Amino acid sequence: MEKNASSIFEREPILSFCQAFLKEHPQAKLFLVGGAVRDLILKRKGKDYDFVICGVDPEKIQTWFSKRGSMGLVGRSFGVFKFSPKEFPAPHFEPIDLALPRREHAQEGSQGGYRDFDIQSDPSLSIEEDLSRRDFTMNALAYDVHKRELVDPFGGQEDLEHKIIRAVGDPKDRFGEDMSRTLRALRQAAQLGFTIEPNTWSALCETMTRIHATRTSRETGEEEFVVAREVIAKEILKALFSNPALATDLLFRSGAFAKLFPEIHQTIAQGEISEEWLQQTKDLPSLLALLFYKVPPKRVSKLLQDMKMESLDREVPYRIEIRSVVDLVERLQNVAELDSLSSWPAHRVFQYFANPQGERFLNLLEVMGQTEYVKRMRELLFSFCRSCGVEHLSQVRASVTGNDIIQTLGIKPGPKVGEFLRQAFDLQLTEGLDREKILERLQK
Repeated sequence: MEKNASSIFEREPILSFCQAFLKEHPQAKLFLVGGAVRDLILKRKGKDYDFVICGVDPEKIQTWFSKRGSMGLVGRSFGVFKFSPKEFPAPHFEPIDLALPRREHAQEGSQGGYRDFDIQSDPSLSIEEDLSRRDFTMNALAYDVHKRELVDPFGGQEDLEHKIIRAVGDPKDRFGEDMSRTLRALRQAAQLGFTIEPNTWSALCETMTRIHATRTSRETGEEEFVVAREVIAKEILKALFSNPALATDLLFRSGAFAKLFPEIHQTIAQGEISEEWLQQTKDLPSLLALLFYKVPPKRVSKLLQDMKMESLDREVPYRIEIRSVVDLVERLQNVAELDSLSSWPAHRVFQYFANPQGERFLNLLEVMGQTEYVKRMRELLFSFCRSCGVEHLSQVRASVTGNDIIQTLGIKPGPKVGEFLRQAFDLQLTEGLDREKILERLQK
């Protein structure tokens, strides 16, 4: 591991400040910490770099780094800076976290909110004390940049080797301090394919029963959830996005679905969603539609809205749009109507399937075993492409316009024009007629 860690400081130009900082601050101890160290051990590509600096006052840290890039103080008591080197400015590159070693204690009366901590930074604290406040052993790791050695006071490296997620210290205390750690553990287990250690799992499941706890806000005086819905949405969506089958199993067995989405829990408990379906589902909106396919669409919409499932940044790959999920649920619940497909006009078939939602729907039907129906539908859609002389449905364009109808047939703008346009498109899709022949047919 030490060899991998040493090489990262040589191959990553964004970390070139490390040796210069240590040279000019010989009393300093600089540690790469947390997920970056974990990913180095697992030989995974990471993008976030977090450091803890011991033995240097925050004013000196701010002065030195400000000369080499932009510095932002996250919180004075936290002692955390966001540093962006001049050569790697934000937002094009992720800022680097620079923190003083910290100790933290749950506030008096804390109910397990992730902000319910008294946090104090102290340059004189040891790295071991800083690591002791972290959630899981695999995240309580540090790499001493100067000595080029791993600091591992809680056996995190061994847990990584055995693919185990284990709480630091007493798991009841760790989850009691911050209940969102329960969902973080599930998400990281899904992402890494790890097993959660039995005592940690037991405490996680016990804590999950309180995930809906509320309290009176200190700022507004209004009732609020202890664990913010936005935090829950982010952890669940990231877990499902990374490993649908494993994440679904973990969310079900831990009781997370039972508390947050009881309808999903019931559907799974009744054996109506197979692991094979989950493994074959290709995107997150389709996966959620599959999990909710027995639930009334209006109820699905409310559940997802209440859980702030659209609150994530638009740039992240695991963000969803609620209307897409609800539309897919409606399609799955109305699948019986598709038996009358032979009576549908061509333009209606095209409008229903020739779009991303239509493709998702067909993929879902295929996953759920409707292979013959999907085969017939794809053959029909392909025939539309042949008629229009294109290779893909996205290239199909209506050859007759509203102005063509008005000028050629001599009718006034209005609903009648739309009727003729639909007839024109039907002729184009089914018979492959060009513009002139379509207009000629319509005139007759």
